[in-house]
Amino acid sequence: MKMPKNKDKVIQSFLESLFSESLSKVSIANYRSDINHFLFWFARRISLTGVYVETFSDLLPFLKKDTGRSYKASLLQAKLPVSSINRGLSSLRRLSRFLLTRGLLAFDFMEATGNVKAYQKEGQKTLANESFLVEFEKHLTLESSSKNTVKNYVSDVRQFLTWLERKS
Repeated sequence: MKMPKNKDKVIQSFLESLFSESLSKVSIANYRSDINHFLFWFARRISLTGVYVETFSDLLPFLKKDTGRSYKASLLQAKLPVSSINRGLSSLRRLSRFLLTRGLLAFDFMEATGNVKAYQKEGQKTLANESFLVEFEKHLTLESSSKNTVKNYVSDVRQFLTWLERKS
């Protein structure tokens, strides 16, 4: 399968916009790498439906609101380092906003795709989303605990539960 490269006009325009913001060469290279990884994944996924694409512009009509979440799930499944996953997701959020502001997409395909927590694993609920931690935080707030106390207690409980989960 031929891979979409950064020779695509849309991607070139995006990279030029980063350059115009005076980002370092290393940062732009990281954006390019992250986007190439996504393009390869997405083009491969689209090719499984029998559609052949040559450029990123060819892929635009296939982007859906859940594309970002699907990509994130595939990165988690590949067991990539959390920092690499989060950098890639950040690059794609910026690309998605660029596409939106240029009128190339009518929606932000990365809108509902947040970063990965250090302890988040594929198929596992994250403790950060557990309702009892939210309730605990509310309780501490109602008891007039300071913001730092609330933050520290919730963090301590979260770390303990993560440790406990790993032990079992």
